[in-house]
Amino acid sequence: MVTNDEVSLNTILEILDERELENLTFFKRIIQRISREGDLISLSRLMKKANTNFIFGDESYKEQLLKLLIPLLIIEDNPELMVICKRSILGSIAYLCSFINRYQVVTLNELKEYSKLAKLDLLDETSLRLIPKKYFLRLNLDERVKESLFKSTINDVIQISEILFQGQILVPCKDTVISLQRLYEGSDKPGFEYKGRIISALLEDKIDVFLAYLSRIHPKNFSAESDIIDNYIEIYNFLRRHSIPVFYDFSNIKTNRTLFNGNFYFLMIQVRDGTKKLLTPFQMVDINDVQKIFDLNTGTFMTPKCKFGRLTITDIFSFRKTDTNIVPIKQQIDIVKNLSEDEIEEKIRLILKDLNPTPHGPTERLDIISLKLRINNEDDVRIGGFIIKGKGYPKVTLGAVSNNIVKAVFSPIDLIILVHTGTLLDEALVYFIKLCEVTSKMYLVFDARELVKLFISYEIL
Repeated sequence: MVTNDEVSLNTILEILDERELENLTFFKRIIQRISREGDLISLSRLMKKANTNFIFGDESYKEQLLKLLIPLLIIEDNPELMVICKRSILGSIAYLCSFINRYQVVTLNELKEYSKLAKLDLLDETSLRLIPKKYFLRLNLDERVKESLFKSTINDVIQISEILFQGQILVPCKDTVISLQRLYEGSDKPGFEYKGRIISALLEDKIDVFLAYLSRIHPKNFSAESDIIDNYIEIYNFLRRHSIPVFYDFSNIKTNRTLFNGNFYFLMIQVRDGTKKLLTPFQMVDINDVQKIFDLNTGTFMTPKCKFGRLTITDIFSFRKTDTNIVPIKQQIDIVKNLSEDEIEEKIRLILKDLNPTPHGPTERLDIISLKLRINNEDDVRIGGFIIKGKGYPKVTLGAVSNNIVKAVFSPIDLIILVHTGTLLDEALVYFIKLCEVTSKMYLVFDARELVKLFISYEIL
């Protein structure tokens, strides 16, 4: 295909096959020609021709295509450019990305220009997924926004902001939420004002007010915190469907002696006694009070990475098949009580699919058996340290385990599991718990009855 000046752009684009635009070098030559001639009509036709390639192209192709187009779209105050771009998905996205290149953060100064994006009516949640991840915007609007714009402009800003938020172009963070709250409060549309009140209730930790507003628009009637817990995921999805800017990402939950909810939605937690409670957006609690965190994306309770304290066998994903309802009988307990340390270790390794037994001789009594195991899910791999006392210890004294415990707590082990088949004396148990708590370790105790449940569940007893 020729692109020299002897052939008009109109002719080239007339006979051009869209597959030829997969060649980015060729695409670049046409773009350079359009730029030299300032031919916006040819630019519009080119974007329409390249539209399908862009939609179905890979991330790298999309980035390169936008990189070539964006320099042509930086002409400010050119209404014709907007009209041309809005005719195709590629044009709309290229116009949006040119705006993002100029203004990564939208403040009051950029708001009028930003409001014009609402005219790009081909932008929606689906089309925005086509945008490479490098393009994103932040909203940072102060209280003056309510008085600085006409109501119609505020409504346009809200319209495009809701679309960009749902399409994951607006960064989900506290600044974005507060900015949207201020926009809603400055609108003259009752629906927008109502959204502002719901956001305010969440930001101000007023659960009762939030429930009152929610009950007016939701088919169900909510009156207590327990109603949110019982309908936790359903309420979240309901708010998202109505463009209320709630967001949840497990990575926004920060743990460092405290648990911080960095999401704009309630964080459901389970405390030590098993009770479920809610942590409001952008609030924190002492991590010692938290046993588990509910992950909205997976629908399961998770043990935090920095969590320490006592776990139960049901907290360990690697032991997830364990049936805690099994009632061990005396014969089964006697079999387990007659197992040596090596025999217990071998069975545990079978469960964890690790068949590399560590020998135990007289000089290796201090060794901790380190095995990889999964805590929350398949991807959450951590190191477990097993202290095993088998049939040779009918009574497990402090002297029998103290050195093992000290070695374990001052090692990189994440979870310490004390396994015993005899009677664990109180002083040994108290010492174990105290040292694990002081050194911020997760810990677990398996007695003969727990081992019976574990081994039967995995069909190795």
